[in-house]
This record gives sequence, C-alpha cells and structure tokens, in this order.
Amino acid sequence: MAGPAGSLFALGPATRCIDLWGSAKVLKVVLVPTASFGAVIGLANTALQLSLILFLWGLLQGSLDISANAQAAAIESKSHRSVFSSMHGFWSLGALCGAGIGTMVVATGLTISSEYLMLGLLGCAAVVPLSSPLLQGDIGKSARFRGSKPGRGGMAVLIVLGLIAFNTALAEGAVADWSAVYLRDVLAVSPARAGLAFGAYSLGTLVGRAVGDPLVNRLGRVRAIQLGSGISSTALTCGLAIPQPISAITGFAGLGLGLGCVLPAVYGMSSRTTSSLALVTLFGWMGFVAGPPVIGLLADTLGLSKALWVVVGTSAATALLVGVAGQLSRDRPGS
Repeated sequence: MAGPAGSLFALGPATRCIDLWGSAKVLKVVLVPTASFGAVIGLANTALQLSLILFLWGLLQGSLDISANAQAAAIESKSHRSVFSSMHGFWSLGALCGAGIGTMVVATGLTISSEYLMLGLLGCAAVVPLSSPLLQGDIGKSARFRGSKPGRGGMAVLIVLGLIAFNTALAEGAVADWSAVYLRDVLAVSPARAGLAFGAYSLGTLVGRAVGDPLVNRLGRVRAIQLGSGISSTALTCGLAIPQPISAITGFAGLGLGLGCVLPAVYGMSSRTTSSLALVTLFGWMGFVAGPPVIGLLADTLGLSKALWVVVGTSAATALLVGVAGQLSRDRPGS
C-alpha cells in the first residue's frame, strides 16, 4: 500500500504546482527521478525501508499521473476529440511490456536493482525527445466548487464520477492481486500459468482502450461507459459462474475489455479544471488501495470465489452511477 499511499499524498501539491507552472514543466521535472528511482528499490534490506522507498516513488508517480492527465485534457480541449483512452492505452502497453521484461529478468537471474537501473537509464534517455512537444497551455486552474447545478457540473457530479473511478480502480487492484491466486488456489492451475489471468485482463484493457476514443466520439462518454461496464460485469459473471480455467481467463479478459475505456472516459468528463481532475484521480487511487485488502478480507470469511463477485457488483453499479453523472453534466457525444 505504500506506493499508492504516496500517490494520494502527491495529488494536492502536484495540482498546485500545475496551477503555478503548468503540467508540461511539472512533467519534465518528475520524469527523470520517476524513471531512475526504481533502481533504489532493490537496495532495501527491511520491510520498513522498502515501504519508505515505495512511498517516495509513489509521490513521484502521483505527480506524473496528474500532470500527464492534465496534458491529455489540454490536447482534448485543443483537438475537440476524445484522446484520453488512447493515452491510457499506451500506459497499458507499457504495463504489458514491463511484465514481459520482468518475467525475462526473473528467468535470467538478474537482480531487481540491475533491471530497474537499465530501465531507468532508457527512460531518462527518452525524456528530452518525448517531453519537447508537450503543450504549454493547460486546462482551467483549480477553483472552489460552489454547489451543484444540473447541467453545469459542480461538486455533486464530481463525487459521482469519483465513485465510478473508485469502482473501476478497485476492480483493477483486485484483479492485479487476486486473479492469479484464484487460478492457482481455486482452479488448481500451476503457478507458471496462473499469471495468464492478469495477462488476459491487461490485454483486454489494452484492446478496450484502443477502441475507446472512437467509441466515445461516436456514442458519447456516458453511453460508452455504460456499454463498457455492461460488458465487464457480464464477462466476469460468466467467468466466475463456470469454474474452469479457460472460462476464468476469458472472464478476466472481458473484464479488462469492458473497463478499459471507463477510467479514461471518467477523467475526460472531469477535466474542466486541474482540481476536478485531481479529485477524481484521488478517488481512483483510493479504490486501487482498497481493492486488494477488501477482497482479501472477504476471501477469509466467504472464500475467494465469492469475494470476487464484489468486482461484478462494482462494475454493474458503474452503469447506474454514470447515468446519474450524465443527467447532472448533460454530457454530449464526443464532448
């Protein structure tokens, strides 16, 4: 929990820095230390040292997260088309590549510090050419919210969007920590193949985000989120109802496919100001932190098979919540 906790603490100060200097400058400042900080992780000798290092890395990651999303919001504002899903799709692609690199590193016996040092050097080398075309103009600066007016947003719609972000991130955190355990302990899949569950989810997420922007531009964010949450809840229901490895892996893939476009679309709906974007991002990080322990506690009392039905419930609830958000914000197709 140390990494996500650090990201939570970073959101407020990072938002203020973006308001003062712009997201492009904040991105350029945090990119190098974020890329290189991983090399320190392997130097930890105790759980306390590891937690502290992960917390500091989380501070950098949270700052990077909000400033990168602010850049995406600025691009959307300039182009008048949805781009959030594509931006997050590259994050999913990076996660897949990172998982593959990590697997190969384990196979070769290379140390964690050496792996992160090499990746850090590559990341630092890419900072200058990748950060040079960043937009200098940003979305609106942070402001106080004065109640909620139907059709104009306000605090109420941001809370609803935050709950959707919480649900989606809770599902992602739960799948990240428990999908492989479900295959190994409940369905008796070998440890070498149990990781296919999260791999299938990640691949589904990547595909969902690849088609997310055209879907949003065609249907609007509310309908796109409703469609995605419907696909995710239905797929995982079938995956859990049929206790077989292939159905479970397919169910997790369908969950990723459906949820892939949800969080980027929610960020797009909340990107009027940096403070509104930060608030919804805060809810998302809270869900990511809460997901694994919630499933774990329920698994202790009900069993992991039943505990994972919580993810089905949160996915289904998203379809209802986004309808409320749509009524409050009067979301228009492609807006």
